[in-house]
Amino acid sequence: MRKLFIVWVVGLFSVNMALAQNSTQSPSKFLGYQMGQRFTFHHRVVDYVQHLATYSPRVNYIEYGKTNEGRPLVVAVISSPENLRKRQQIQANNLIAAGLKSGTVQGKHLPFVWLSYNVHGDEASCTEAALITLHTLATSNDSNIKAWLDNLIIMIDPCENPDGRERYVNWFNQVGSRIPNPSLNGWEHHQGWARGRFNHYMFDLNRDWAWQTQIESQQRVKLYQQWMPHIHVDFHEMNHNNSYFFAPAAKPYHQDITPWQRKFQEYIGANHAKYFNQKKWLYFTQQVYDLLYPSYGDTWPMFNGAMGFTYEQAGSGRAGVAVTQNTGDTLTLSKRFTRHVTTSLSTIEIAYKHKDKILEKFKSYFKEAVKNPPGKYKTYVVKNQQQKAKVNALLRLLDKQQIRYQVAEESNKKLTGFDYRNKKANQGFKVEKDDVIISAYQPKAVLVKVLFEPETFLEDSLTYDLTAWSVPYIYNVETYATTAKIEGKKTTEAASTYRAASPEGEALPYAYISNWEGFNQVKFLSALLKQNIQVRFSREPFTIARQRFNRGTLVILSADNKRNKNLAYVLNQAAVEFQVQLTPVNTAIVEKGQDLGTSAYRRIKKPNIALLAGEHIYNTAFGEIWHFLEKDIHYPVTVINTKHLSETDLYKFDVLILPSGNYEEIDQRFTNFVQQGGKVIAMEHALREFRRDKRLLLSKGSFRKRSAKKRKRQHITRFYGQSRQRLMNRVAGAIYKVNLDNTHPLAYGEDKFTFLIKRNNSLLPYLPRGGWNVGRYGSDSHVSGFVGAHLKERINQTLSLGVESYGKGKLVYMADSPIFRGFWYGGKLLFGNALFFVGN
Repeated sequence: MRKLFIVWVVGLFSVNMALAQNSTQSPSKFLGYQMGQRFTFHHRVVDYVQHLATYSPRVNYIEYGKTNEGRPLVVAVISSPENLRKRQQIQANNLIAAGLKSGTVQGKHLPFVWLSYNVHGDEASCTEAALITLHTLATSNDSNIKAWLDNLIIMIDPCENPDGRERYVNWFNQVGSRIPNPSLNGWEHHQGWARGRFNHYMFDLNRDWAWQTQIESQQRVKLYQQWMPHIHVDFHEMNHNNSYFFAPAAKPYHQDITPWQRKFQEYIGANHAKYFNQKKWLYFTQQVYDLLYPSYGDTWPMFNGAMGFTYEQAGSGRAGVAVTQNTGDTLTLSKRFTRHVTTSLSTIEIAYKHKDKILEKFKSYFKEAVKNPPGKYKTYVVKNQQQKAKVNALLRLLDKQQIRYQVAEESNKKLTGFDYRNKKANQGFKVEKDDVIISAYQPKAVLVKVLFEPETFLEDSLTYDLTAWSVPYIYNVETYATTAKIEGKKTTEAASTYRAASPEGEALPYAYISNWEGFNQVKFLSALLKQNIQVRFSREPFTIARQRFNRGTLVILSADNKRNKNLAYVLNQAAVEFQVQLTPVNTAIVEKGQDLGTSAYRRIKKPNIALLAGEHIYNTAFGEIWHFLEKDIHYPVTVINTKHLSETDLYKFDVLILPSGNYEEIDQRFTNFVQQGGKVIAMEHALREFRRDKRLLLSKGSFRKRSAKKRKRQHITRFYGQSRQRLMNRVAGAIYKVNLDNTHPLAYGEDKFTFLIKRNNSLLPYLPRGGWNVGRYGSDSHVSGFVGAHLKERINQTLSLGVESYGKGKLVYMADSPIFRGFWYGGKLLFGNALFFVGN
């Protein structure tokens, strides 16, 4: 078997395989060039998958969605013709076995192996490997492959990130030498700023499986959950000077990865090693790539009952079709995809070998979840009296995950549990009518536990990404975790859904009022401003029509909008779309506060917003802002490349956003722009240069004096273990509590505190008198996640969110992004406030 397998992989281009049908073509023949000579455009990838689906009875073609740029997302389903004819029943049987569909298993129940390629667009050998793997499975008459197809269903997603890959492939095919140049000095080895790694909005799709902020992730996960595969592999590339990584993964493993899932890491690694050893190919295991953060293409499937894997081949964006490694060897594109084809087929082989055990363990995984869910807490109660928009957003996430929840029908007795917001155990609380109840006793119990756990257990602090992600902190909703088992009324829709009250009567009221209480109001305001509706906002709380309204409440006066003949219709349409409550009133006189006709209600200027992009700005930092504006609130933005900054008239804009990046110096025109009345929102590392500007208050702040009992620094660091030594001053994506001054426009509509992800060790002192310390890390601000011992104390009593007046304008400082990766919902209102309220 070993010799046969090696022949399949290494001799792919020289051995004439027997074809299932004479009209089925190899990738090289169909595409018109030898595989490895160039990268394949996405439309030709899709054409080839369709070609095989047309001419091979072993292949079905599924188009499961479109990207932001309109490219198709496709999957090939490969199995025996008989299995494909019964595909729907086999698919249903798997969902029934997992308890995700009612009924009884009838007929075949087969393991599903899902192979995903090229989630990072410039790791471009992966898609080439997918085409060769697909061709091998679709056409080979080898008895072993036929046995696999008789007993397995294999799914191949040849390109998870078509927009990013096409960006890379287009660029490379334009600059690449016709004679491959392996020298790193060549321009084909230097992409420039808009790398192909990311999708259209510069998001890393491999960190989006759990949160599904991106359209590609949303559509892929929807299809994934219609199948629920038993094995999922995510194919990647890493630095061109490395070798090849496969399982077992590095520590830390999340503690809810089962013994069977851990054991299967060893099985599959041993099978791959067998073939790599035979060819003397370099590889490594148990380093770098861990199994902790739940939003990867290996971990998220793990918490959905599968065995998840990441495979990493040397190469990536700098490798082109040939690159010289530091060993002096030349790494070619064909070498790269040959190794990926090897592990693709080896994965299928090991799945076939353990097919019965895989089905048995998959079924027991979900059965055990319903009967004996993991973790201390058995029910999570989300309070749903005052935070309906936030709760509704959380429930939309649960719906995407197929996590079941119920609604409390009536008030129950008082219980005790863990209070997330105050980080207190054994806290008393009461379940009230309409509260959301998420029981651990369900098929997705493990995923529930992972997403809601207050603190993640770390067996090793050397980890690849975030170490905290608990959902109640992401949405900043009042939540309690209890050991008690609580039942409610079953529901299939968000319990907090509500519709806006339609403006009544033919005559326009004096004003329409919408309380400023959540992110939906930001989207509502954006829609009104785009339609040139004149909107005011309150700077103080007030009471009218026996209702109390917060600071920031939107007031739409009929007198301000005389020219808009469709005012009532426009407002009602927007209110219904964004689930915003509108209150019509027929008087300016309030019961408490200042009357509506006073200057206390300021007009909101429709801001002209500019966003910097380009060299030295972090792609993903830029992307999360761009996505927020275009996709979250649908507000127009002008993206300015930093290399064109000298040609740009900044005074045509009202707001300039500086994403995090390595700004070598802050152009004086930025401060001049603020001085003349503009507003700059500076984020994370963009703040470092403002900190050096002696004209600004940010440079004049000072850190609190540290305790006299300072930790002794170890000046001599051993070479071995220096990575761990560096961790003492690092934060690996931890959750922090931020105390808010919600009387300031930047925090309108917020509680007295919120929670943000802290992911950098750049600290800012409180602003001195004259500045506004709107968001502060207090004396005990750490909530969850790993923080280095030396850094942890230093973060306390530093600035998170600040505002400084400079001349006629404003500087908004954000030490950490409140809209992190697009999924940190609890900070989106803050960012909306920065855009529309601060300085207005």
